[in-house]
Amino acid sequence: MKRTKKLTLSALFVALSVVILFAASFLEIADLTVSLLASFLLALALIELGEGWAFMIYAGTSLLSLLLLQNKFIAGIYLLFGGLYPLIKRQFDKLRFRLLRLAVKVVYFNAALALVLLAARFLFSLETYTGWLLALFIGVANLTFLLDDLLLGRLTLLYLTRYRARFRKFFK
Repeated sequence: MKRTKKLTLSALFVALSVVILFAASFLEIADLTVSLLASFLLALALIELGEGWAFMIYAGTSLLSLLLLQNKFIAGIYLLFGGLYPLIKRQFDKLRFRLLRLAVKVVYFNAALALVLLAARFLFSLETYTGWLLALFIGVANLTFLLDDLLLGRLTLLYLTRYRARFRKFFK
C-alpha cells in the first residue's frame, strides 16, 4: 500500500475514533466499552497498516481526545488502556498458558484503571467513587473488560476470516 493511502486511512481511523469517544463523552455512558470500541479501529489498523502506523493512530487519537473531549475520564481510559490494549494484546496472547494470559491482562487492566481513577481525582479534580461504590465499580469494570477482551478477539477473528477479503480492495 502506498504511503499516502496509509496516511489517509490513518487520519480516517483517528477521526472515527475521536468521534466515537466524543459521542461517549456527550452521552456519559459506557466509558470503558466505548473506549474499547474505538480501540477496535486500532486493531484493524494494526492488521492492515502495521504496528508503526497503529501507534501513530493511537497517539493522534489520544492527543485529540485529551484536547477536544470535555469528559477527560473517557480520554484517560483511551490513553492509558483502550488505545494501548490492541497493541499490547498481541504480546499477552503469545503467553503459553491461558490462565497466565488472563491474569496478566487483568493485572494490566486494573493498573491502568487505577491510574485513570487517580488522575481523575487528583489531576482533573473529578469526583470519583469511594467505599463500596468503588469496589462495585471495579468489579463491574473487570467484568466489562473480560467481556470486551473476548469480543475484541472474536471481532478481530471475524474480520480476518470473513471480511478482510472484502475490504482488501480498499486497503490496496
